Amino acid sequence: MFIISVVIIALVLIGGIYFFLRLKEKRVIQDSLQLKLFLVRFPRNTQEGKELKKEINLSEQLFSNLLSFKVPFVFEVAVPYVGK
Repeated sequence: MFIISVVIIALVLIGGIYFFLRLKEKRVIQDSLQLKLFLVRFPRNTQEGKELKKEINLSEQLFSNLLSFKVPFVFEVAVPYVGK
């Protein structure tokens, strides 16, 4: 009788762990589908390095605004053409 109760408890635990992990995986997929895409364009600067302090301040404002969303963010840099 003891062995049967141990087997039943083990099966219940294994089933619980299986459904917990499955629920966790489903939540990860749902969270990834709720991401947002923002297009951020920067002006082309012809005077490189002239106003470094201003550029640093603008970057700081961008980062602080992104951090105010309280969610992780990722940057992707794209170049429209290969050159220079």
